Amino acid sequence: MKHSGNTMKNRGISLFSFAGLVPVCIETLKELEVYHAELHKNDIQVTAISAEPLNKLKRMKEKENLTFPVLSDEFFSVLDAFGVYIHKTGAPYEDHGAHGEPAYFLFNKGGTLMYQQKQTGPFGRPSPEAILQTAALIRSHMKTTPPKEESG
Repeated sequence: MKHSGNTMKNRGISLFSFAGLVPVCIETLKELEVYHAELHKNDIQVTAISAEPLNKLKRMKEKENLTFPVLSDEFFSVLDAFGVYIHKTGAPYEDHGAHGEPAYFLFNKGGTLMYQQKQTGPFGRPSPEAILQTAALIRSHMKTTPPKEESG
């Protein structure tokens, strides 16, 4: 996986947004940029991942003035590992080639998955406000002792 920005920091909660270079995805990235300072203030590190080639992502990142990391996953290895829905070229409808559909993940500082939202199409993504609300809800309901592992 290659990236076109800063290295990721281990923040309190991280957000990974999987997106492509289509208008609706670019609008979402721009909206995340508008909220980037507030998300950062709330310990949410925004990272976008796309199957697009790194050179295209670098140009888009510069054009849109995005300050968060934008990673390239051309071979879908990260998207597959996270179970992101992949729209393949053999799908029943045409949609700008093979790409990962939007998916959002929040992790705590230790890397535990706290929230995920995966889609099979481009619409219905959580807004930055919803992400902030979700992170706040998770923080306010954290258990003081870690849960015991279930035997089985």
